[in-house]
Amino acid sequence: MVQHSRRWGRLTAAPADSVSLAGTVTSFPCQITGDASSITPVLSLLRPTRIILIAVLAGGFFGWRYWNGLHQSGSVDQDAALTSFRRSPTRGSAVGMPRPGVYTYRQSGSEHAGLGPAGLTRTLPSDAQVIVRRVPGGYEEERLLSADHLEAIRYRVTPEGRRATWVRTKLSFGFYSRDDARPTKPQPLGMPRRPRVGQVWTERYTTGDLPVVAVSRVLRNESLPLDGTAVPVVVVETRTVTAGAHPGDQHETTWWSPARSLVIRSAMTRRVRGAVSLDVTSNLELAHLQPRT
Repeated sequence: MVQHSRRWGRLTAAPADSVSLAGTVTSFPCQITGDASSITPVLSLLRPTRIILIAVLAGGFFGWRYWNGLHQSGSVDQDAALTSFRRSPTRGSAVGMPRPGVYTYRQSGSEHAGLGPAGLTRTLPSDAQVIVRRVPGGYEEERLLSADHLEAIRYRVTPEGRRATWVRTKLSFGFYSRDDARPTKPQPLGMPRRPRVGQVWTERYTTGDLPVVAVSRVLRNESLPLDGTAVPVVVVETRTVTAGAHPGDQHETTWWSPARSLVIRSAMTRRVRGAVSLDVTSNLELAHLQPRT
């Protein structure tokens, strides 16, 4: 027992009372006896200290959660993508169109956004979901690269092949957020109906007010193992250059199944400049041939 003046009451040893704060244990191995009114100054010193400690620990925890969240993107759950698909379900397939539904792709890659001297880099999740829906005259392909990054294209299916009619990019990146949808004019040929090795085609068009030039080349034929079968594909390389307010370039290699009108594998790098710069690398590989519906 430690004796103090009557003014402050008396401090005696007692079982420890502990308060756990985000994994830190603070112990007070004493109890205060005597006139309660005489110890108010002591409590007035203890309470602000504990409040400040709690505030500091909580602020540090949520600050860490926010900063960590900026450096990694959450994946889109397949069930959530399936719910989105079922809001406007379409069944069956048609010539030149993939079967509607939700396709899961294994993914690797990262993206970097910069604003002046500041910038953030984050990794993309290990899975991406792709929703295919029928639309009048064709279909829509919605790529959910992460919970923060969506890319969609609508295609019109013609005897020549699929032509892009509309594109959308929705991106959230800490300090930067964008949801941009634009029609394409004239509608560029994205993939011929029957691509052949050595075939080259160039498309000049605009997305909104941004001029675009895309040059595509069919490199070779291959077959990829998937679901216990060998899937015949053609390997197509496309280089795209965009001018205007958001200049940039993109290089994408696609392993395309003509029989299924479906991307089996892709490797893409993109650079966008302007007020905000963006660099994206995404590698996708289809997990299963049959979509969930």
